[in-house]
This record gives sequence, C-alpha cells and structure tokens, in this order.
Amino acid sequence: MKQLPNFLLISGSGQNSGKTTLVCRLISAFKEHHITAVKISPHFHTVDYELPLIEKQDDFVIFREIYADKDKDSSRFLKAGANLVLVVFCKRESLQAAVESLYHHIPPATPVICESGGLALYFKPGLHIFMKKGTPAEKDPVSPPDVSLHFDETETLLRDVSFVNNKWALKKEK
Repeated sequence: MKQLPNFLLISGSGQNSGKTTLVCRLISAFKEHHITAVKISPHFHTVDYELPLIEKQDDFVIFREIYADKDKDSSRFLKAGANLVLVVFCKRESLQAAVESLYHHIPPATPVICESGGLALYFKPGLHIFMKKGTPAEKDPVSPPDVSLHFDETETLLRDVSFVNNKWALKKEK
C-alpha cells in the first residue's frame, strides 16, 4: 500500500456526518501551510458551471475549483482558505489510478486535506479521520482510521492535529 504522509484523509459513515465541515475547519486552521484540498467522488456529477479541466481519462476526470461562491463542497474548501482545490470524479474501480494521477498535479511537499470514502482502500494517508453519524444504518470505514469520532468531538481534535516534516499526525495519542 502506497504511503501518502502529506495526505490527511476525512471519510465518513454517510452523508451529513460532518466531513465537509471538518475539512473546512482544518483548512482554516492550517491555511498558512498553503493547503491543497481534494474532493473525490466515486461517481460522475454534472457540474452546472465551468471548471478548468486538469486531466480527463476514460474512468476519471480532475477539475480545479475556482469559485468560492458556489453551493458545492469544493467551493466551501476555497472559501475556507485552501490554496488549491481539486475535484476528482471517478468510478470506484478507477480510484487508485485517479489518485496516482492526481498526485502529479499537487505541488511537492504540500499538505493535502482530502475528503474521500474510498482512498484508504489503496493508500495509507498520514492521518485518517472517520466521521460517525451515530445511526444504526451508518457505513463502516473501508479501512481502520486513526481517529473515529462524532462531529461534536472535533474541537479537541483540531488542537491535536499537526503537520510537521511533510506529514500529518496527531500531537498526542487519541
């Protein structure tokens, strides 16, 4: 499994678990590091506004988000202070190839905060945070996260996260 120490991965048990809000809070807290934010969707969406195309393959496409005023998660990342926001649409079976390609579009030694449900199947991020909704029907993480928490537990987490020597980590064990 390829190591991506400069990636902080946020995954979750489903919609409305607090993933995007946590990504935005982390971007704001670490924006002096010139964060690259990534939103990976395991299916293709129609985008109702034009975005710069970074790469297009048969099974995935990568765009750059340039609008902070739209009603999309990627726009919220920009508004929170991300230096660069990339959006990946891909089929689940193409996720590994999409992330391999994505990695070449990210400046070296850049901290990345990524919202994705499946990235941990193929890559080991520096830090993986799983957001739980606390409902009986919630999904389990695809691989064991470093931290699993409810949205109301994120304030303490923000104080414990660090980015040092091009690696995301927890300042103390959780």
